Amino acid sequence: MPHYGYSWPLADYFNFNLMELNFMVTDLTSNNTDVFFYDERTQGKNVDALCSLRFTYHLEKFKTLLSRKIAMPKILLVILNNYVGQNKLQLVMQFFTLLSILFYSKVVLVYLIPGHSHNIVDRVIAWCHNVMKGKNFYSPMAIVEAVNEVKGVNASFIDHRDARHSCYVNWGPIFKKHFKSLPIRYTFNYFFEFDEGHVSMQSLCSTPDNEAVNVPLVNAMNISLTRQSFLSNLFNVAAIIIEQAMFLPIYLSIAPVLSFTEIKLISLGKNYFSIPLEHLLYYPKIPGAPHAQINNEQE
Repeated sequence: MPHYGYSWPLADYFNFNLMELNFMVTDLTSNNTDVFFYDERTQGKNVDALCSLRFTYHLEKFKTLLSRKIAMPKILLVILNNYVGQNKLQLVMQFFTLLSILFYSKVVLVYLIPGHSHNIVDRVIAWCHNVMKGKNFYSPMAIVEAVNEVKGVNASFIDHRDARHSCYVNWGPIFKKHFKSLPIRYTFNYFFEFDEGHVSMQSLCSTPDNEAVNVPLVNAMNISLTRQSFLSNLFNVAAIIIEQAMFLPIYLSIAPVLSFTEIKLISLGKNYFSIPLEHLLYYPKIPGAPHAQINNEQE
């Protein structure tokens, strides 16, 4: 941002912008898509961001089902693109092991073969781009409002200014405390099943079951203790099942607000002349930038 749908002012062409990131999940059962927007000051696209966004998504889903007195699903099927450096990290695999212990009886991961997969999420992205076409956007809430016009899409914004937003850090130490690492070359597989602290890996969905590699990630005799320990770490409460803790605040450290380099701030400030005053307060203060004095007075 700012995003110019009609024209791009010449003075802004080579300047830095405020980057808006998004995380998208499509529920194939209901055919609804949740889109989480957050800007680069909130968190990046690393494993902490992935774990935070995914955990928040499943936690909120379970809260909704519980409030409506709907039975919790037993099996979770997840279809992912084969981004090895993002979707197949050790900590990501350990995160899905966590889901199989806290929320579901079994978690099945299916990674799409690299190529033109025509994933439903890719189509939703195109639909969102269509409703943004030809419009100017100066704030994330304006983007959320536009994207929510798409049928079956529920967009929300994670504000870095909220002291209790849902992006957390330090997932790694918790996972390493409870789980073992997967063996080398595990990323060559495209099909994974997480069940009772074990993972079964197969090259493809069509690979015979007798060729699957089974790896214990936690001691099968200590699943209950592992679950209790995780709940204690995440919610700071003695609980046996997730339903006893899910409405409590998460006890992990909130991701700190990220700062910009001086070079980026100077470049970003050159865009301020084109941003309407009512939206300028969302952008970082930059001494000497256009509207800086008005920005300070309004705050």
